[in-house]
Amino acid sequence: MMHSLPSSFDRRAKSGFGLRFFSLRTLAFIGFSLIGLQTPLLAARHYIRAGAAGTNDGSSWTNAWPTFAAATFVRGDTYFVAGGTYNESRYINVALNGALWIYIKKANDADNLGETGYSSSYATTVATVQSFDFDKGYISIDGVTGSGTSGHGFHILNPSVLDTGHAILLENGAGPFSVSHCNIEGSGFAVGSGGTSGIYYANFTNKKGIYVGYCWIHEVTTNGCIFTQLVGTSFSDYGLLFENNVVSETGGCTDVDKHGQGLQLGQQTEMAFLIFRNNVFRNILGSGMIVFLSSGSGSNHHDIQIYNNLFYITDLSTYRVISPGVIWSESDRGIYTNVHLDNMVIANNTFYGLGSTTANSVSGSVILQSPTANNTLVNNLWENCRMSSPHVGFATESNNAYYQNSLNVPTGTLKQVNGSATTMVNASAFDLHVKTGGYAIGKGKNLPGLFATDFEGKVRGGVWDIGAYQLATTSDAPPTNAQVIAK
Repeated sequence: MMHSLPSSFDRRAKSGFGLRFFSLRTLAFIGFSLIGLQTPLLAARHYIRAGAAGTNDGSSWTNAWPTFAAATFVRGDTYFVAGGTYNESRYINVALNGALWIYIKKANDADNLGETGYSSSYATTVATVQSFDFDKGYISIDGVTGSGTSGHGFHILNPSVLDTGHAILLENGAGPFSVSHCNIEGSGFAVGSGGTSGIYYANFTNKKGIYVGYCWIHEVTTNGCIFTQLVGTSFSDYGLLFENNVVSETGGCTDVDKHGQGLQLGQQTEMAFLIFRNNVFRNILGSGMIVFLSSGSGSNHHDIQIYNNLFYITDLSTYRVISPGVIWSESDRGIYTNVHLDNMVIANNTFYGLGSTTANSVSGSVILQSPTANNTLVNNLWENCRMSSPHVGFATESNNAYYQNSLNVPTGTLKQVNGSATTMVNASAFDLHVKTGGYAIGKGKNLPGLFATDFEGKVRGGVWDIGAYQLATTSDAPPTNAQVIAK
């Protein structure tokens, strides 16, 4: 049974950061990792509700388990969770049974209305849990509602007393997993010397099918997420699909040896067929916003798509370090002398406010230091960024645009666009939409397939703009085969 995302959904961000509310259409069919993520028709349904009385056997909302610890988890079953506070860190270790999933799902009217003892308040109230530790794969946790920075059904809050832990721990050797519609919050930016992460997946055998979508991952002292050794076979049978998330306010650990990244990928393991699309990376302190570490002796990171993302900083005095680059891969080190990063496409992203002449430890450059092959940097937009160096590690750089950047701004790359005024609607308020007449309009290279919609799901049509946003026009229509050519 295959599963795809809903045809439409809300994506929201804090109005204080200038991002608008909007509706976003689904971008593509979801492959391997979401097989079977629909609620099975014949599987048992169980109920968890804080403060429940009754028999507390999980058989109904009236007789719900009052805590996660009280629940018995069975492969193939669905566990509906009412809003409320669950002051517990839940460890779930259930032996695998083929490809049967465990579904942990927020209460919602579509699934639960009319059930004995159900109240719609169970859906409208957030369910807050301290942390989850999943020892085996084939587990889905779905908050059902929420995107951007609001409305999430689950709030997974790792408080200060758990400063050395993680909000979600996906155990070694386990997979696949799905995490969606969750507000994943650590103990606070720059709080203490413990190294907290939002999602931690340290795996040292090849796994695939990890999905993270519509989550807000924030207020952690080191990495928003850590993923290792996720090796897919294609972009439909992926290692990792990370989409429609906000990663923000991460890093700042007071132990300088525990510096962080927005996303830390690899670390002596191979990563392959990874997709990062339609995410916001905001206010991150560390080595970079997306970082690839050494892949291991004789292996490489390969087949990676990074597109339609927003990267920006609103407060350079607080989020004062992005170095060496906003997207970065380390060079070979130690015994890992055959590290490569191949077949990466970085396309139609927007980078804004990454560094200045005074904030000289923040860089908007993309630097792939390890040996590289067949990497492409296309249709990306930089404004008001400090470039620590020209971009490094690309066989092809084309149709990229720049305005009011400093230091080592690239020059003379293929079909480079240099603006004389901002192309953004209201950059100072962090509304990074492009505007009519701006230098990014119509200057992009047409790209096929999954790349054909923008950050908001708008079809790019036959004439592409540069950056994560496509300007709204009356000519937006799916490109014909003849239109999907290099400009």
